[in-house]
Amino acid sequence: MQIKLRRDYKLLLAIAIISIFTGCGGGGGGGSSTPTTPVTPVTPPPVVTPIPVITMSFASPTVNVGASDILTWSTTNATSCTATGSWTGVQPTSGTLTVTPTVAGTSSYTLNCTGPGGNASPVSVTLTSNATALQYHISTSNVIPGNQVASYGEYTVVTNVWNPAGATTYSQTNTGSISLTGVPVLHMDWSVISSSTPGIVSYGSIRYGLHPSENISTTTKLPIQVSSVPTTANVAGSVSTTCQTSCGYDTTYDIFVMPTNAPSGTNGVEILIHTSDSRTTDSTTPNGTATLNGVTYQVLYNGFTGSGGFSNVQYLAPAGTSITNLGLDIHALMADLVTRGYIKSTDYLTAIEFGTEVGYGTGTTDITNFSITGF
Repeated sequence: MQIKLRRDYKLLLAIAIISIFTGCGGGGGGGSSTPTTPVTPVTPPPVVTPIPVITMSFASPTVNVGASDILTWSTTNATSCTATGSWTGVQPTSGTLTVTPTVAGTSSYTLNCTGPGGNASPVSVTLTSNATALQYHISTSNVIPGNQVASYGEYTVVTNVWNPAGATTYSQTNTGSISLTGVPVLHMDWSVISSSTPGIVSYGSIRYGLHPSENISTTTKLPIQVSSVPTTANVAGSVSTTCQTSCGYDTTYDIFVMPTNAPSGTNGVEILIHTSDSRTTDSTTPNGTATLNGVTYQVLYNGFTGSGGFSNVQYLAPAGTSITNLGLDIHALMADLVTRGYIKSTDYLTAIEFGTEVGYGTGTTDITNFSITGF
């Protein structure tokens, strides 16, 4: 019995030893094994294409009319751009633009851009242009023709010396300013020294529209057919004329009505409305009277029956008077001329001027706040 237990003990011991060596990897080097942890694959983040961005600005947000400003723009992540508003068309993705306003007001410039990332948010900038006055000094002395010109906005100022006749020396100098909306200040120094009494030598003036003998105009509102002259068409301003030596002059409107809207200097009607005159009496028999803007004028008519000339209509204020208020209802004037048969409703009003016609003497004319509106 004892012998059997020993045998069983030995057998169990052998089995235990074999189990130990088998659990330790047998004879494979005596090391121990570590369980392997599964590796989860890492997904890379999606590629995001940036949306385009626009940067745009003016060097100055405000500029005077006639002056220049620079618009600058740049973009990131953009491949194409298109402009709208005060500029149009395809634009580069960066650049500059020189802007020179010709009228007062506000202009908007918008840029739209696209790229691989989509559409950029449009960017708009505004430019404000202010009306300012052009300062000028123009002078003519002993020169024919002597039509020195300063133009700005819709107005032109001229010296206009054209007929020296018997004058020995003559000059016309105009200084002041012109704005887009009128002529704030016009000072005219005129001098005609003669050995005799010449005809008209100069007519320094403000002009609005197209003179029949000159291709100078800065407004698109004239010519206009007489029948289409608005009831709101009006002239405003004030004037003062001073004679410094013995003078022969008249301060007057000079208005032209022509048979076509392309005046050629022939077969028209010239209308003179005198606000101040050096004469003390007028021996011409008038063709009636007319009241314009509260002033009663004598009306004189000199019809021209040939070709290549002008009929002449004069509205004369009472002799010896001086009208300082330049208010003139243009519609009422045209209606009076049509009623008298001096012009036709199918004719065209081409130019409105105001200034001083000088025959001899030395003096000054000052015009302030002159403007023509309502067309």
